[in-house]
Amino acid sequence: MNKKAIVLVSFGSVDAAALQRTLDPLEERFQQVFPEWKICRAFSSQAVRDKLTARSGIQVDDIEEALRKLACEAFEEVYVQPLFLTVDATLQGVQKYIAAEARKPAWKTKTLELARPLLLSLGAKDHPDDYVLAIEALQQQWPPLQESQAILLACNGAQQMEYAVLQLKLEAAGYERIFVCVTDGFPDLANAMTKMKAKEVQDVLIVPFMLLAGEHILNYLSGVKSDSPKLILEQAGFKAQVLTKGLGENQAIQELFIQHVKDKQQAIARRHGRRNQSPIETCCASK
Repeated sequence: MNKKAIVLVSFGSVDAAALQRTLDPLEERFQQVFPEWKICRAFSSQAVRDKLTARSGIQVDDIEEALRKLACEAFEEVYVQPLFLTVDATLQGVQKYIAAEARKPAWKTKTLELARPLLLSLGAKDHPDDYVLAIEALQQQWPPLQESQAILLACNGAQQMEYAVLQLKLEAAGYERIFVCVTDGFPDLANAMTKMKAKEVQDVLIVPFMLLAGEHILNYLSGVKSDSPKLILEQAGFKAQVLTKGLGENQAIQELFIQHVKDKQQAIARRHGRRNQSPIETCCASK
């Protein structure tokens, strides 16, 4: 029997409660969709893994250890689904590692593939538009907006072009009172507040545009420090509150990650199909 596994890799969190309400149900949903597959958890941050073990006694493998165990257990088909939102520096490191690992003898005759993060494809040709799909899924995160209300998507990133694209995609889809800001880069909070004032917004719901809304993130968003978005908004005359759910708790977002694994599987199947075709079949298939 061909043993199969999916490794769900994220940056991780030291907040055990956030892991329980976010990653546990997400992994359960993966198991429902792939009942015969082994679903594994991996964290990319060594510091987070160490702190989580020290704080809660919970041990989580890094991607290297997770793949080593699967190779030793003779798993023949392994897909790594990054629970990252964009291709940031951390995910780039995971990409390089997977590419190098796939060339090793242990995976020589097996499948080891990396799927895409939440936001990547722009919808060119026959590819899905990850941004449009994510925006549709986000509608489950909050109640319908009133005229004086707005949503602020608080992103944890530095100079991530994907977040600027997300703002453009929101505007193109007609969402005039949903704004994006990143902790370091563009679009920033000042840019969002300028647009809010132009729309005569009074009430702002701050939504963590992050996989997990852990204790650290929520304290930052709603805290009393000078860089807290809630405090800055209130000082500027807005009423503000923070949604305490991360994207990983959104069932529609969970389904997008699941679909990314399916998309990768379909891409591999098409690639293998072309390899197995004769020259005549390949010629006919291209017409």
